[in-house]
Amino acid sequence: MAQKPSIHVIGTTQLLAKLRKMGANTPFEAELALKAASILAQEKIKRKLGPEGGSRTGVLYPTGKKGKYAFHQASAPGEPPAVMSGKLRAAIDYKTKRTRNGAEANVGPIGKGSEDLFSYPRDLELGNKKIRPRPYLWSTIVENKTLIVNEIKDSLKTSMSKYRGL
Repeated sequence: MAQKPSIHVIGTTQLLAKLRKMGANTPFEAELALKAASILAQEKIKRKLGPEGGSRTGVLYPTGKKGKYAFHQASAPGEPPAVMSGKLRAAIDYKTKRTRNGAEANVGPIGKGSEDLFSYPRDLELGNKKIRPRPYLWSTIVENKTLIVNEIKDSLKTSMSKYRGL
């Protein structure tokens, strides 16, 4: 089984250790920090899947019923997927959970309606025998890594200042 993509934020272990010494519930504080970062990542991914993700240069083809055609501009390989129904974008969500030593988060097509998409989100991201990759998930995380990491660190520092005041 393939390993899930993950980001290890350097410095959070030390921040969590300091919080623990101050008497903080570190899994709770870590989960709050990841929640803030996950919301940011979710927003960035959804934007990439919309018009802010840039123009698409794939095939232009008619959609709809006979006599009432609309046109859809598909994405080319290497571009984020073009929106057709909006189901993929609507399914982008996040989940956080506390672990023994901190917390973990998942961000991606895990929200309402994602069960209807089956393997389509993965196939768009990574490609398969029939479709070349249209990356939207991991590329967005990488492009916004500094913002996401800073969100985690800022949230943990805010928690530290809260416990210092006790």
